[in-house]
Amino acid sequence: MNLLQDMVRDVVDRGVDYDDALCALRHFARYYGGQHIYIPVHADTDLAEQIRGILTDAVGGAVADRILDVIATLYGGVQHYIPLETRAFKKQIALEVHSAYDGTQECMRDLCRKYNCSLTQIYRLWHAGEAQAKKAKAAASQRAFDF
Repeated sequence: MNLLQDMVRDVVDRGVDYDDALCALRHFARYYGGQHIYIPVHADTDLAEQIRGILTDAVGGAVADRILDVIATLYGGVQHYIPLETRAFKKQIALEVHSAYDGTQECMRDLCRKYNCSLTQIYRLWHAGEAQAKKAKAAASQRAFDF
């Protein structure tokens, strides 16, 4: 686990929809990834307003306020390293790359631009996504035979 996966879990445990939490925190990682950031305890600081704006762009105002409250309560008052989005959410991005890749070089280049990674990293993500998809398919077929 990493910090952002823990944040997703904690936000979901406190009543925010999983998809909203994931979208908001991926947006947060896209903006602050690779940096140390002080997470404020109080919501009335300039940095808290900036974070609220980033989260609001991703999921809307009410959900962003709830997510910021949870993050400030649990992680506030300390400087944290925010990992890059492609590192923090590797499994989700691998599945997205696997489903989006159509076999062409142009598509691979578009994915490189979208996720801000090298061709080699996208290739590795595609293989990781393929392995996850096969694993999920095998688990689903096994459940079909469980009586």
